[in-house]
Amino acid sequence: MFYYRQCGVTQFGNAAPLFTFDLTSNKIINVTNRIDDSPRGRNFIVNPAAPGTHNVYNPDTKELTANYLLRQPGRPDMTVIMKMKYTGVR
Repeated sequence: MFYYRQCGVTQFGNAAPLFTFDLTSNKIINVTNRIDDSPRGRNFIVNPAAPGTHNVYNPDTKELTANYLLRQPGRPDMTVIMKMKYTGVR
């Protein structure tokens, strides 16, 4: 498994997605909140309604379209779709 941590412009207040990948399929298999014990109860799950082309890293194009849900108590789930491209090490 490989973990990818998001921060900065993709954070949601007191929540930031942490992606877990299956290295054999290059698929996102889990999304968790990397901020422990979020007092607002925010968490993430992989969107079960996502198309098959989402949540899979393409090593040829170095692109990933992540499709997941942000959940928080008392509010409807928010669908988050973001497209990322690996451009090199920092």
